[in-house]
Amino acid sequence: MSNKLKILTEWNPWEYDKETALNERAQNNGKIMMKGILQKSNTLNQNGRIYPKEILEREVRNYQKFIAENRALGELDHPDSSVVELKNASHIVREAYMEGDVCFGTVEILNTPSGKILQSLIETGVTLGISSRGVGSTKSEGDHQVVQDD
Repeated sequence: MSNKLKILTEWNPWEYDKETALNERAQNNGKIMMKGILQKSNTLNQNGRIYPKEILEREVRNYQKFIAENRALGELDHPDSSVVELKNASHIVREAYMEGDVCFGTVEILNTPSGKILQSLIETGVTLGISSRGVGSTKSEGDHQVVQDD
């Protein structure tokens, strides 16, 4: 068992329809809004980790405060820090909710320098992903790691 706290990062492919995202832009005052899967529980991810449902549900509930306070920012790349640097902000999470084992969400692409890069990638139809970051520990169970309650 590893009780050492470390940054836990996960990447999920973000399935989106370029035409829909761009067509809906007019309905959203020129903003690109994207909806999709943010995270999955009880599922072995690409990093060999499993997030128990009760832990992911708790963290999604805790994250609602950040969403309500307009502080649920994200960065364009996959930094090594658990802190989002404002100068690198590219999007803001507007909604996050659980349906079964899946956390769905809506993100708004910002009009920041990093957000403009992201907008260009979307307009081009580039395959994108979305990552989550947190600090915690994992416990080895067989060939995978289970995220712990901390």
